[in-house]
Amino acid sequence: AGSLVHAGGGLDVQAGSTAIATNSASLSTGSTGESDAIGTFPSGTVEANVELTNNATWTSATAIDIGLGTITIGGGTLASATVTIGTNSTLGASALVSASGTDSQWTNSGSIVVGGDAAGTLELATGAVLNASGDVIAGGATDGDGTITVDGTLSVGGNLIVGQDGTGTITVDGAATTLSVGGNLIVGQDGTGSLDLSHSVAISVDGTLQVGGTIGTGTVTDSGADPPRHFGALAINNGVANVAPGAANPWLVDRGTAQNIDIGGVAGGNATLALPQTGTVVAGSGTVTIGGAGNGNLTLLQNALFDAAVN
Repeated sequence: AGSLVHAGGGLDVQAGSTAIATNSASLSTGSTGESDAIGTFPSGTVEANVELTNNATWTSATAIDIGLGTITIGGGTLASATVTIGTNSTLGASALVSASGTDSQWTNSGSIVVGGDAAGTLELATGAVLNASGDVIAGGATDGDGTITVDGTLSVGGNLIVGQDGTGTITVDGAATTLSVGGNLIVGQDGTGSLDLSHSVAISVDGTLQVGGTIGTGTVTDSGADPPRHFGALAINNGVANVAPGAANPWLVDRGTAQNIDIGGVAGGNATLALPQTGTVVAGSGTVTIGGAGNGNLTLLQNALFDAAVN
């Protein structure tokens, strides 16, 4: 075990270099000075890398910016403030943060942007855990392209925005996978977003599942099995939300106090909530509106159920 404390400024890992912390080693970067930079300068196709393995810990109180580079968490811990994965489109390649295994833990106190103004990928594999207190964004700026895959646990205290101004994709898969959002889950805010749910994922959104915005478009595809999905409200504004098949994994609007369902609520929007065979949506105590300022469609196939009896 060992330790490195760099309290006055940031960690700078340049092209072709790798910083490795292992065997319970600890790395600490401070709250003043420059950000932690991982491959943020033009360097052709040569990556910069940081590896945390075997109970190693990196605590960063400053911003972490990843350009042409990778952070790999394989049995280690990362505690960070704000992180941007994909910061410089001129580098011509993507940035990556990959965490794998149940002993891989990441906590973040501020925001995480995956695909800021470049391509970025966040991977949580085989039970890895990310607890983010602020917003998590995939596809931040117009030329940002963010991809998030979750086979583990992703807990977001703020909003989860997929396609803020750029292009965002999130795939949630795995039998023991959990996605929880304390704010809103927005798929296609002002950009293009897609959310794919499969297998027995547990999903809970305290706020609104919003699909599309005034200029953004979104697609949600749920092909998974039980358990039920829980939402505070549904706002299908511009795009399509495909409910999971089967009565064992309904969409329940049962979080918070609003519990409204709006399909086609924004001007110029074209929105569809689609229930496949035996698909189920159970409305909450709020209102159900189909076709407000925009074009709203509710489609039900054989034995599908849209239950608004509580209203």
